[in-house]
Amino acid sequence: MKKYFFVILSMIISLSAIAQTPKKISYQAVIRDASHKLVKERDVGVKTNILKQITIDSFYSFYCETHNVKTNKNGLLTIAIGVGDVVSGNMQDINWGQGKYFVKVETDPEGGSDYTIEGTSQLLAVPYALYAQDVANKDDADANPSNELQTLSFDNATGELKISDGNTVTIPAGSGGDNWGSQTVKSDNTLTGEGTSAKPLKVDMTKVKPTWSNIQGIPSGFADNKDDVNDADNDPNNEKQTLSFNNATGALTISNGNTVTIPAGSGGDNWGSQTVKSDNTLSGEGTSSKPLKVDITKVKPTWSNIQSIPSDFADNKDDVNDADHDPANEIQTLSLTGQTLTITNGNSVTLPTGGGGKATKVWA
Repeated sequence: MKKYFFVILSMIISLSAIAQTPKKISYQAVIRDASHKLVKERDVGVKTNILKQITIDSFYSFYCETHNVKTNKNGLLTIAIGVGDVVSGNMQDINWGQGKYFVKVETDPEGGSDYTIEGTSQLLAVPYALYAQDVANKDDADANPSNELQTLSFDNATGELKISDGNTVTIPAGSGGDNWGSQTVKSDNTLTGEGTSAKPLKVDMTKVKPTWSNIQGIPSGFADNKDDVNDADNDPNNEKQTLSFNNATGALTISNGNTVTIPAGSGGDNWGSQTVKSDNTLSGEGTSSKPLKVDITKVKPTWSNIQSIPSDFADNKDDVNDADHDPANEIQTLSLTGQTLTITNGNSVTLPTGGGGKATKVWA
C-alpha cells in the first residue's frame, strides 16, 4: 500500500469588511509519497475538522467539511476552510475567544474519501484575528450593524448639503462644478461636437496637420531632415541587380557586385542523383528518366475496397436465373446451306440470291 505524507505550509485568516461574508481559514499543504517525492497535479480528497479541546485527551468537533482539489506542479494543495461541503456544524457559531482550538486535516491522495493521511495542529495566533472581528462587532450597545449608517442629501435650490442624524452646511454658489450638462463646450475647428452625450467631442482628422517638428519618434535616418540618399542620376532602375548561378562551379554572382561559391551539398536534398525506395507496388526510381509509377500488375485490390460497384453487383450476386448452371448449353451455331441460313435450336431464313454456291459453312 502506498504511503503519503503532507507538510502544512500556512494557515491564514481571511476576513471581510462585510459582516455577512463567511469567515474562512486559508490552508496549504505539500503532499509527498513514501519516497518523499511530490504528488504533482493529482486530484485529492480533503476532510477538515475544527476541534475544541475539552480535556487533555478529549476534543469536540465544532465544524467539519470536505473538499476535492488538485495539487499543483509543486505538489501543493490549497483550500479555504469554511467554504467546503459542510458535513456538520456551523463555522459562524465558533467562539474563538473561549478555549483552545485545533484543526484536523485528513487527505485521500487518490481523490476519494478513503482518508489515509491525518494530521492535527493547534490554532494559536490565527483564530484571534477572527475573535478580534467578533469583538469589534460586539462593541456596540445595540449590536445593530446598520443604525450607524448615514446618508447625504443636497438641495440644489438652497445649496444645502445635509447628513442624516447630523448637521447641514451651505455650499457657496459657483463652487459646485461647471454645470457641464446644460452647456456646450467651445472649441476651434480642430474639434467637432459639443461635448454632450448626443454630440460627443472628437478630433477632426481633416484639420489636424502637425508640423514636422511636432512629430514624435522620427526614425534616426530622418532626424537630420535629409534622406541621406547619394544618387545623382535620379534613375530608379540603375541600382537594380540580378543574380546568376553556375551549376558546374557552384558560383553565385550578383551583377555589379561579387561572386561567392556555394558549398557542394548545401543546395537541397540532391534528389536528381538518388533513387526513391519503394515496394513492388511501384516501379521507377523517382527521377526524370525513370519516373515513379504504380505497377498495375502488382496492385490487386480486394472486392471490398473497390469503389462505386454497380448496384447489380453490390449484393455479391450475378442475379442470373439459370437453373442448370451449365455455361455452354446456351451457345448456338450458325450454318449456311445454299441460300438458307440456320441457327441451332432456332429458325432458318432464306438469303437473297446473288452468290453462295453449294458449299456449307458453319460459324460457331
